[in-house]
Amino acid sequence: MHKSTLSDRVMLPGGRDVPVFSTWLLMCVQIQLRRQKSKYYFHLLRTHNLVMENHNHH
Repeated sequence: MHKSTLSDRVMLPGGRDVPVFSTWLLMCVQIQLRRQKSKYYFHLLRTHNLVMENHNHH
């Protein structure tokens, strides 16, 4: 089973695959998390983890 990770190269409209783009995206997410550590993000993360666990059981 293939899990897409942030290390995967991202194809941009220009036709160039830019792995750096993923790093930039991750950085933006982390900055947002730091900026507003609301319960929403933690709830989202927990929900995602639960979904992944349920998915792995099947």
